[in-house]
Amino acid sequence: MKGMTIVVTILALAAAGYGGLACTSGPSRATPQPVTVMESGPEMIWASGTLRPARWAVLSFETGGRLGELRVEEGQEVAAGELLAVVEAPDLEHAVAQAQAALALAQARLDQVQAGARPEEIAAAEAQVQAAEAALAGAQAAVATAEANVEAARAAVPGVDAAQAALAAAQAELARLRAGPRPEAIAVAEAQVQQAATALAFAQSQLDRFGEGAAKELLYQRDAAAAAHNTALAQLELAKAPATKEDIAVAQAAVAAAQAQLTEAEKAVKAAQAQVSVAEAGVKAALAQVASAEAGVAQAQARLALLRAGATPEEVAIAQAQVDQAQAALAQAQGALDKVRLHAPFAGTVGQVLVRVGELVSPGQPVIILGDLGHLRVETTDLRETDVAKVTVGQAVEVTFDALPGEVWQGTVTRIAPMSREEQGSTNYTAIVELEQVDPRLRWGMTAFVNIATGR
Repeated sequence: MKGMTIVVTILALAAAGYGGLACTSGPSRATPQPVTVMESGPEMIWASGTLRPARWAVLSFETGGRLGELRVEEGQEVAAGELLAVVEAPDLEHAVAQAQAALALAQARLDQVQAGARPEEIAAAEAQVQAAEAALAGAQAAVATAEANVEAARAAVPGVDAAQAALAAAQAELARLRAGPRPEAIAVAEAQVQQAATALAFAQSQLDRFGEGAAKELLYQRDAAAAAHNTALAQLELAKAPATKEDIAVAQAAVAAAQAQLTEAEKAVKAAQAQVSVAEAGVKAALAQVASAEAGVAQAQARLALLRAGATPEEVAIAQAQVDQAQAALAQAQGALDKVRLHAPFAGTVGQVLVRVGELVSPGQPVIILGDLGHLRVETTDLRETDVAKVTVGQAVEVTFDALPGEVWQGTVTRIAPMSREEQGSTNYTAIVELEQVDPRLRWGMTAFVNIATGR
């Protein structure tokens, strides 16, 4: 160091040599003594060290896996937060995408709730109410029509009484013909003949009494009585005569015709009754449509009222809570994904890359060493405990480097470690030395030698 006076202890080599001779020749020669030459001045302490960035870090992943991307190389400058390396984790990426979609959906719902109904939505709801009311009116009209159809179907049900009476009469006539002449019928017919004969005789006597000058009325009465007498005679003959095959066949045909008419009448009744049942079912269906239409009107009116009223504070709070929940889920998924992505914690230069793409890395395994080369300083490695007490913060030092022999850099001690470290049985302390100037030729990791002049 220029301008410094060094304390030198000189051993008299000649005396030492003399002592050596004396040892060989015998005790007659005096033993030489060391001669110390002392000059006043500072004491010099030497310490070696390493040139390092003031800020540097060994970076590693929080979660292990297979290295999928390595985006930097040694010597590359990176910005703070820049992505350096990625561990393959498609499941975590998918989870983040899902969480982002869920957050977007929750935020959209919150925006919708807070915005309230648009005029177009209210108009559409009003139109739905009108359509529901129209449907209700149509259903009610359908009920009226169905009830009228029931009444008409009931009125159209034919009667079977006349057909049954006609069948009974035909059957009675057939039975009479098959039974043959009856005494009581003959007696009645004979009585009718006797009565008609009496009436004819009386009419003839009246006509004979007045002669040719009788009134036309008496003549008419005599002819009418004669006709009635002939009819009674014919009825008597008919009552006495048995029924012919033709008469029985005609009566049987009349019975069959009456039976057929009765069957058709009964079929018509069943068909009409079926129509009545269909009409009644139509009434029930129409009533069900009315109930459904009434429910539709109520629902449309409720929706319209809800749109006009807007969201309640509770609904807004629920939507906001869903957004908060989705944000928390996204943060959790993103946090898990960040553990497999290595970002630069500060701006600096990549000093070393310790892995390759495709390798398996473990949590905490060193991957990249990053440092800020804009601020290099020397950290001592072997400042002994016997010397550290003589060093103070702010003390000027001289620094040399093996890589640049013959050149000296001025520096200042800026910090001394409060605690020692044990290395190979030696107790050493770390002192930080800031250089006044940093030459571009100096590189991270170079070996440095620090010369510290201390006062006595």
